[in-house]
Amino acid sequence: MADKVQERIYAEKAATLLTANWMLVDIPEPLDFEIRTPTEKFGLEVRQIFVDAEVSYGSPAKYSEAKTLHTVSHLAKRYYESGGPPLSAKFRGILSSANSGAVLKCMIASAPAYPGPVTTLEAPQVKVYMRRLPSSFVRYSRWTFVNDKVGWLRRVSTPELQHAINRKAGNLALYKRKYDNIDLLLVADRMFNSGKLILGGLPTLSNPGFRNIYFMSYTESIHNVSAK
Repeated sequence: MADKVQERIYAEKAATLLTANWMLVDIPEPLDFEIRTPTEKFGLEVRQIFVDAEVSYGSPAKYSEAKTLHTVSHLAKRYYESGGPPLSAKFRGILSSANSGAVLKCMIASAPAYPGPVTTLEAPQVKVYMRRLPSSFVRYSRWTFVNDKVGWLRRVSTPELQHAINRKAGNLALYKRKYDNIDLLLVADRMFNSGKLILGGLPTLSNPGFRNIYFMSYTESIHNVSAK
C-alpha cells in the first residue's frame, strides 16, 4: 500500500483527470480521505494494483523496486557525506547493498569536475550515467534505477480488477459508517514496471456497493469502471 503522501498525489491527479473540484481532507482510518466538493462530502479509498499476483506482504515486484529505491537513496546520502559534488545519476544493471559500496567508490573517483554532458561510468555490475550539476543543486538526490522504469505496458485483466475490488469489499460496511457514498480509486502507477497497466476496454465487474470505482493508469488516464 502506498504511504499517505503518495495516496494524496494519486487522489489529486485523479481529480485533475476527472476535472473534479475535490478538496482532500485527511481522516483517521478506515478510509483514506474525505472529499469535499461545493455540493457534497464523500469518502475515498485508494488502492494500488500491480502487474504481478500479490502475496502476504504485497506485490513482489513492488517490494523489489522499493528495496532498490532504498539502496539508491542510501547511496546518494553516502555520496554527499563523502563530499561529492552535486550530481544527477541513473543506474542500469544490478544494484544492491552488496555492490553499492564499490559503486560509491567509483562514483567519487569519477565524478565530473564541471557541469556538462552525461558521463558513463562502468562500475561493478552496473552502468552509472552521471551529470555534474551547478553548485546551487545542493545534495541533489533524485537518482533513478532505470531497470525499474523501462518495462512494457499491458492491459489489466478483469480478474485483476475484480480481485482488487474484492479486497476492499470487506471494509465497505465500516466505510459507510462514516459516509453514505464511497468511491474507490484503483491505481496502476505506470512510472514503475510494477504498475505498467492500462485499460483495454470497459470490463464487466461486480460492484459490492461503491458509488464509483475508478481505474487510473497514473499519470495518463482514468476511467470509471463501476458496474451500473
